Amino acid sequence: MATTTPQALMRAKHSDEHQGGSSNMLVDIGHLKSDQESYIKLVVKPCLLQLTLQAFHANMTPIGKMYGYGSQPQTKAILSVATLSNLEIELLPFEYGVTNQSPEFTLKFPLARIPAFESLNGFKLTEGATIARYVSSLVPDAGLLGCNAEETALVDQWVHFAEFEIYMDASMIYAGAGLKLLPGYNADRHKWHEERIVRSLRFLDNYLEKRPSGLLVNDNITLADIFSAIATERAGQTTCGTAEREQTYPHVFAHHAKVTSDERIKDVLGGPGFIEERLVYN
Repeated sequence: MATTTPQALMRAKHSDEHQGGSSNMLVDIGHLKSDQESYIKLVVKPCLLQLTLQAFHANMTPIGKMYGYGSQPQTKAILSVATLSNLEIELLPFEYGVTNQSPEFTLKFPLARIPAFESLNGFKLTEGATIARYVSSLVPDAGLLGCNAEETALVDQWVHFAEFEIYMDASMIYAGAGLKLLPGYNADRHKWHEERIVRSLRFLDNYLEKRPSGLLVNDNITLADIFSAIATERAGQTTCGTAEREQTYPHVFAHHAKVTSDERIKDVLGGPGFIEERLVYN
């Protein structure tokens, strides 16, 4: 998960899995059945991951701290580009509605939004894509913004496309049809969001089919690829079941697999949580 201290990473990971509960990794062990699988999942694997991250981050350059959840898509993107740039961002313990409403937080970030970044010299920044782009710019040799002005423009284009033409609509379906959290969500609204996603995924699939590297801008992972993978992951949790992923948009989800399986960031991005059948409104 890109750059974060291992300790903060594990606190954030546990908090995400338990929906804002205690940041102590072992807090729920006493409530589990004493089966080996649960113990390995909650104790052994996190500890092994922590040791791996300690070794990996040993030579990384600290650049600041960030408030947010490790499972939040924008946070994943920021931490991914930090890792690819060999930079370290400390992901602070965070409880939504508490941490971001504290006077200390709102003094720095009046809108109380996350993710929120503060550099070592006090520079403050909000909005996930903006933070990710800023971090990407700190190490030009990492190539996350492309290698020239035209490639940088393409990176910006695809980041915007991923956020506003795929992720936003897929998230509305996720919240409306999946979690039932959107008042007024109905069949017409569901159809509208779904049609927008279908149009965008067709366009993206046709584009990727012509890309020998399987990546969006050049032969290396850029910020555009990371945001696209995060957006199509949400599509794979809503409008794209197994059939759609394998048959309708094979190049889109081959791209997703290529990016998310990169050894440097696969632990940051985590598993996709894809669904077998696409969500329908009922």
